[in-house]
Amino acid sequence: MKSQFDYILGNPPWFTYKSIKNELYQDQLRKLAIKYDVMPEKRANFTHLEIAAIFLAHASSYFLKEEGKLAFVLPRSFINADHHKNTITGKSKGFKIDALWDLEKVSPLFRIPSCVIFAHETKVGRSLVNEGCRGISISGCLPQHNITLNDAQDYLTEKEQKWFVSFLGKSTAFTTEKITLKNKITHYQSLFKQGATIFPRNFYFVETQTDLADVAKQKQINISTDSEICKESKKPWDQFSFSDRIETDFLFQTSIARNIVPYHIINPSLVFLPIKVQNERIHILARSEIRSLGYLNSYKWFKRNQELWLKNCTEKNRSIDSIAYLNWQNKLVDQILNTKYLVLYNASGSNANAGVLNRDDLQFEFIIESATYAYKTNDKYEAYYIASILNSTYPNELIKHFQPRGLFGARSVHKKILDVPFPKYNADDNIHKEISFLGYNAGKKVKTFIESHSGLDLSPRGLGKLRVNAKEVISEELIEIDKILQNLFTD
Repeated sequence: MKSQFDYILGNPPWFTYKSIKNELYQDQLRKLAIKYDVMPEKRANFTHLEIAAIFLAHASSYFLKEEGKLAFVLPRSFINADHHKNTITGKSKGFKIDALWDLEKVSPLFRIPSCVIFAHETKVGRSLVNEGCRGISISGCLPQHNITLNDAQDYLTEKEQKWFVSFLGKSTAFTTEKITLKNKITHYQSLFKQGATIFPRNFYFVETQTDLADVAKQKQINISTDSEICKESKKPWDQFSFSDRIETDFLFQTSIARNIVPYHIINPSLVFLPIKVQNERIHILARSEIRSLGYLNSYKWFKRNQELWLKNCTEKNRSIDSIAYLNWQNKLVDQILNTKYLVLYNASGSNANAGVLNRDDLQFEFIIESATYAYKTNDKYEAYYIASILNSTYPNELIKHFQPRGLFGARSVHKKILDVPFPKYNADDNIHKEISFLGYNAGKKVKTFIESHSGLDLSPRGLGKLRVNAKEVISEELIEIDKILQNLFTD
């Protein structure tokens, strides 16, 4: 069957390499990925690779006649995912992409956004970086699933367009406008750090009926599992909720996505952690140490955590102690609590929302959680300068081309927002100072707005509405910042 086909039309498997359990099949796919240059440059991305990419290269190279043609229905991740960079740029062997259909705006269709790639068999001249490819975007709301093309055509709109291979930092994507920011690096890219994985959250996120100022004065206090965290938890952890008396020496504060609105951190969450802070460094305590130091109530809490962890965690994690898991990749002990201000933004979501935190405003030491990225500084004006840029329109619109997408649009901000290059804060630069001043005023307005409302709804839907309302309060500042940044980003 080698080189016997003029055309191949198909819908290859839409699952990732990491979902394959058969080791022999994994090994076969890995060898083919290397053979056809489908393997991502960053090997960690290989586990996320849809094996459809390997099917695409192998089907073209092995089954097609010379210059034979192929069309595959594929996940839309082939348009902009980092692990498909070789396919996007044309580095993958055996085929060259001729055209691309974007089906993201057709519904209902599949459970994830999709596209169609048209290609032909070739062994040379595959690069698309300079020329791009032709294509169309199709949109429309269908009356139901699985209808014929004839029945669907009345509901569909087609728009012809050119697809370019674009670059943003280390990310690559097909875009409808040319973007080349490949070699420009933001000064703050490596300085923002993701926080520690405080998981399962039911074990550590807590609440108390006592005002935090009073809690900080007491040696022991009654706490219970944070009720909002219980609502958000997934199986099997959603079944666990505790109430006990504990020693307050192990209470800290943190922020997750629900605590962040533009320029402000809402009521940082209370967490109960087996750590102590000495000389602004975090030290993890074993349960035996906690007991030997006389913290018997806290010891019982963390001992129960370990027992439930062993019964409910995945087999892969069973060899990891629940306390050790908190320090995954040393993201807990590497935190140094030596700066007054933190700029925090959400790791997930469609847009970055950045708030400024002043440690002096808190009752307990602040620990950065994995749901956020943080930058530390003692310069208040630098903090509001950075927050203003992260909250602005341009970078959030630009990264949409490079973000993974679900049925509800772009998601997973992570460090992509920092791929958008902007200059380091300069206290002698009048433009930088103006951006900072506008951000500082916006922060005061948002704080006043938040404090004037009691019983805030911080559920996913309520948080989205709250962020919109907060932006309305500071609309004048946001418009001014966007005007200034138009020049800053194009310099």
